[in-house]
Parts: sequence; C-alpha cells; structure tokens
Amino acid sequence: MNTQRFSEALSWLVDLYDGDVRKSSGAPAIHHPLGVCDLAMGAGGDEDTAIAALFHDFGEDKGGVNMLDEIEQRFGARVARIVKDCSDTLPSDGEDKEPWIERKVAHIKHIQHLESDSRIVLAADTLHNTRDHTRGIRVNGDAWWDNFRANVYVDRERTPEIGVASTMWYLDSKYKALSRASKNDIPASLLCYDLCCAIEDMQEELCHCSKLTYWSFTDVNKYVQDKYGDLF
Repeated sequence: MNTQRFSEALSWLVDLYDGDVRKSSGAPAIHHPLGVCDLAMGAGGDEDTAIAALFHDFGEDKGGVNMLDEIEQRFGARVARIVKDCSDTLPSDGEDKEPWIERKVAHIKHIQHLESDSRIVLAADTLHNTRDHTRGIRVNGDAWWDNFRANVYVDRERTPEIGVASTMWYLDSKYKALSRASKNDIPASLLCYDLCCAIEDMQEELCHCSKLTYWSFTDVNKYVQDKYGDLF
C-alpha cells in the first residue's frame, strides 16, 4: 500500500467530516467510513478499494457530481467509479434528493452490474449500517426510528411500523442482490455472509426490544414487486 496516498485520503476525510455527527446516534460521523474501510480491507480490498470505502458517501453527501470529479482528479478514475457505484443519488449542494423508494429501487437494480470492488464496498457499507441499527435498537428501543425516513409506500404516510418494515426490506433486498451478484467472488461473498448474520441479529433485536408491530415482509415485498417489478 502507498502509505502517503492513503494518508492523504485519511486527511481529506478528516477535513470534510470535521464536526459532522451521525443523525441517528450523534456519534462522530467519521466512525462510519472508517468502519466501512476496515471491513473492506479485511475482506481483501486493495488500496483503491480502501480509499473508495473512506469516500463512499462523498457523492451523496458532499457535493454530487462535482465531488466525483474532484475524487477522480485527486485519487483516480477507479476510486471515483467505486464511489459513484455506492451512491443512490448525486445531488449538488442545495438540491433535494429523489424520493426514498425510487432511489433505493434503482440502487438495488444496478447491483448486478457492479464490479467486484464496488460490491465489496457496498456490502461493507450495508454491513456496518446494519450493525449500527442493531446497536441503536438495543440502546434506544423504538426511539431509534425517530431519526429515519424510510418508506416504501408512495401512497401512505410513514408510521414507525412502516419505517421499520421499509428498512428491513431495503437491507434484505440489498443482501439478496449482493449475494446473487457475488457467487463467484470470495471477498464480496464473505461480507455477504456476515451481512446475512447481521440482518438476523437485527431481526432478533427487534423481537426482543421493540414494542412496534413488526410487519411481515410479505406486504412490503408485494407492494414493491407490483409497483417496480423484479429487482434482481
């Protein structure tokens, strides 16, 4: 690994995340990209993959297409391509993001077309977020969901129950898409196995700690299937 290049990536990450906190837990936001990088490197990701893991949210949260251009200039086209692949939207400063369900459906559908390095980072990102959800549910109970806006329905107002069901649908769908696309890819498939276990842990935590009515996947999956067709 080129330690100087990686150090430059870390330094830029620290600068851009200065003062940022996770909306869910209030923890320093930088812990998430560092955690994703750790998982990606642990699964066998190379230097470009590790740097892209540090930057994986830059496209969505730090400037959209203009940020991708800067990443390419500073760290190369491959890093920029991985970050783009991990983004479900690329809003410029001040622009609103597209509706939640439309972004997530499009994101899941494009997983089958991704290269191995992008799937490694995306699986690591999803795994880290899933574990964060499990910890948040354990510590905060149902209040954890107050900070999220997940809703698969375009014709129903979000409720806490819909938020839980929508989040579980999204995590499960991403796992299935990543797993199917990574059958012959050992690094990504290892992360997918860990992701499957993490989703099961999250479901178990919901059963133990949540007072919300836990919806069946059947209703959510049928709605998405009827409206958007096959995702995989």
